[in-house]
Amino acid sequence: MNRPGANPWRIVNQIRTKLRMPAAAVQVPIGTEDEFKGVVDLVHWRSIYNQGYKGCVDRTRQNTAFLLIANFSNEVIVSEEIPASVVDLAKEKRQELFEQLAEVDEEICEILLDDKLPTNDQIAAAIRRSTVGLKFSPVFLGSAIKNTAVQPLLDGVCSYLPNPSESQILAHDAKAPAGSPQVELVPAAEAPLVGLAFKLEEGRFGQLTYMRVYQGTLKKAMQIYNARTGKKVKVPRLVRMHSNEMEV
Repeated sequence: MNRPGANPWRIVNQIRTKLRMPAAAVQVPIGTEDEFKGVVDLVHWRSIYNQGYKGCVDRTRQNTAFLLIANFSNEVIVSEEIPASVVDLAKEKRQELFEQLAEVDEEICEILLDDKLPTNDQIAAAIRRSTVGLKFSPVFLGSAIKNTAVQPLLDGVCSYLPNPSESQILAHDAKAPAGSPQVELVPAAEAPLVGLAFKLEEGRFGQLTYMRVYQGTLKKAMQIYNARTGKKVKVPRLVRMHSNEMEV
């Protein structure tokens, strides 16, 4: 939302038309571009702001001492009050969210047909059912560079996406004969390690390999089997990336 000309409604429309997937925003931005301050949560009907370093602090009005403190914090502020400047848009987009959910969720459809409004819990449950069933795409708004509305996105991942035990993941056994059936993976730390190296990056930290672990545990100095080359590889170190910072 911090980019010039940011238009989230165009993105929502592209998801519907190009991907042919019912979609709706679950948030409305409070301001855009340099004035982006936070979002209105359409599901729970509340405002969410970020305050602190790269949040919505007005640096021109703060003294040096306050900025020094703000550099080490980014606090998420939740308010039950919806700003008057966006309340009409928020109501419109919340109704649009109901209509999109009604197309894919029977419970929401029945509620609207009875001329009633779903509760916050019913909305959240419908979004999760529809998203897990691959019938609906909730759209979140935010700014990574300003660290604004990032936490609600992470909360949405936990609330609306399936956890590993709810999805069936099949993998080919590289050591099995050709034509062997696929093996179902179990999301357990004690299981044999199975992961996917999905990105290689050469940068100021050296070569980084980004991995997704499907089962098992990845540890420093352990030997892992490369299914593509058929060779064993030693894990030199494990790091966690935070934007352009690395934590060992």
